[in-house]
Amino acid sequence: MRDYNSIRPVDDNVVLMLEPVRERVQRGVILPGTRKRRQKDVVMATVIRSGPGYRLRNGHGPLVPNEVAPGDKVLVDHLAGQDYALDRVKPRQNHGVEDGLIRIVRHDEIMAVIEEI
Repeated sequence: MRDYNSIRPVDDNVVLMLEPVRERVQRGVILPGTRKRRQKDVVMATVIRSGPGYRLRNGHGPLVPNEVAPGDKVLVDHLAGQDYALDRVKPRQNHGVEDGLIRIVRHDEIMAVIEEI
């Protein structure tokens, strides 16, 4: 895994590592084509870094901290946020990122936090 400490999100931004969408379920059943398309609507991701939060009243009010912390598993829409690559030669291309797709999203774009039982 690369060193992601060089990315420091500001305000209510969160840096996520998206997990790849599986074509099969755990028991080996292949999902039909219609289910595959639906499965991509929501993506599971791991929080890498989280910003401090945002301020109410146009930046002059109290700080509302982000509710997620590094290591949390979250669900986000597959279209939410902006993709990011750590490749300094071609920074706008995510090809070749071996750890997974990195995406920066707003805190309010996170749908849910997955808690382990």
